[in-house]
Amino acid sequence: MEILEYLKNVLGLEVKEGSNSDLDKRNLPYYLRVIPDQVIFIDGRRVILEFIKNLKDRTPEQLEIQKNILENNYNAPVVFYFNRLEPFERKRLIERKISFIAEGKQVYIPSMMMNLNEFTTGQAAVKKLLSPAAQFLLLYHLQIKSLDGASLVSIPSLLMEYSLMTVSRSVKELESKGFCSIVGNKSKIIRFSQIGIYLWNAALPFLTSPIKRKYYLNEFPQFDSMIQSGDTALAHYSSLNEGSLHSYAVPGRDFIDKRYKYNFSPTRFGGSFCIEVWKYNPAIMVRNNYVDPLSLYLCYKDDSDERIQNTLKELIGHAAW
Repeated sequence: MEILEYLKNVLGLEVKEGSNSDLDKRNLPYYLRVIPDQVIFIDGRRVILEFIKNLKDRTPEQLEIQKNILENNYNAPVVFYFNRLEPFERKRLIERKISFIAEGKQVYIPSMMMNLNEFTTGQAAVKKLLSPAAQFLLLYHLQIKSLDGASLVSIPSLLMEYSLMTVSRSVKELESKGFCSIVGNKSKIIRFSQIGIYLWNAALPFLTSPIKRKYYLNEFPQFDSMIQSGDTALAHYSSLNEGSLHSYAVPGRDFIDKRYKYNFSPTRFGGSFCIEVWKYNPAIMVRNNYVDPLSLYLCYKDDSDERIQNTLKELIGHAAW
């Protein structure tokens, strides 16, 4: 099938044709039985494609009802394949979390955390990491206070660090990767497509260490916000033994201010204390003067030490999802 090659090129995943012989349509209304369909497997997961030319004959509300009926009947995600879909129609489907493929334009499958937009030459865009602000917003939502259903204008007062413009850009980043959608016209609210560890696992490939740089000092540093990090924090959250080096996370702005004020000279190598300059303010998600567990995980996620990797599994296992 031509559609299979298209999805392979776009998604960069294994896509195979399945058999329609197990599609039991006996309990479906006639108007759903006659829609052309095809079983496919995306990265080993069974998906039902329903082929529809456009949205002229049905509203998004009607399509949502049809989706629910089909998914309950087939016990598998249903994805509508459109030959043509206008941008405003795509937006309305995303608001209702209706999976669709707009030929040559967009693949949106929230159950598989896919939201790939405006492809060029049939190739998916290179994976792009979340910005520090978008990553911070996601981790705040997972650990501190749920932002599901929150209005965009209310979020800056919660996060303290960011303007409404930055928050809006960050939410759009999350939306572009299928992690959430923006609902409403005048009063826009955020709706996440997954919860807890499922959202974390889907977002993990797009997350990175919050540490911008590390510096070392021989004398105890004095900063406004000194949050314990590194091996000390890892030992606090797990059964790992604490190391001899004490690490502290500070926001970049605080580090720059204090460096000029006190004229100290940190080094990039060696010292009794390690200062981690973070891309976002660790104090907002602080836990008993330790950096938050998920940011700490990201600090170590690329460490090849098997002992560290086992500790990270323990860290995630104890997270309050």
